[in-house]
Amino acid sequence: RMRDQMRIELHDLINKVGVTALYVTHDQAEAFALANRVAVMSHGRIMQEGSPREIYQRPETQFVASFLGAANILSARLEARLAISTVLVLEGGEKSHLDVAVPDELMLGDMVELIIRPEDLEVLFEAPAHSRNVVPGRIAGFTFLGSQSECGIDIGGTLVRAVVHPGHDLQKGASVWLQINSSRCIAFRKGG
Repeated sequence: RMRDQMRIELHDLINKVGVTALYVTHDQAEAFALANRVAVMSHGRIMQEGSPREIYQRPETQFVASFLGAANILSARLEARLAISTVLVLEGGEKSHLDVAVPDELMLGDMVELIIRPEDLEVLFEAPAHSRNVVPGRIAGFTFLGSQSECGIDIGGTLVRAVVHPGHDLQKGASVWLQINSSRCIAFRKGG
């Protein structure tokens, strides 16, 4: 609590005095709470710089995406490009129609990595009427965290993390469907 209060006071002081401050931290919450601009560095080089929201929601590389908080990384093969969606085959063989923009230079058959934050996955407990942006899975485990529960969902052998309301009665092994917020999903060439 004291650390959180000091963060608020430091932010207010910097704004009140009107000075530019350089704050170096490995604490993502501190960086996002204090900064107008954030620079993510690796081995002495700036990998990406921008507003906290921009860097968190639109990372330019897999490194930045995974460095800044929980990120699910799914490997998939590009099977088709349709007018309004992309057909990807996830590792484990699950074919999914996702409204995800993949880099133009990728060819059919190329492997991609999808970066999806846990909060951008909605866990559905009943089969949806549609299959677009939906992937079936099973609850592999869960942790009650008070204001939310975090689920581990097995989708074809890949474990992803999702956040759900704590009021849900979660059962290990239960079938669920993940509704992917495709506008918040980022695709990179695998290994790129």
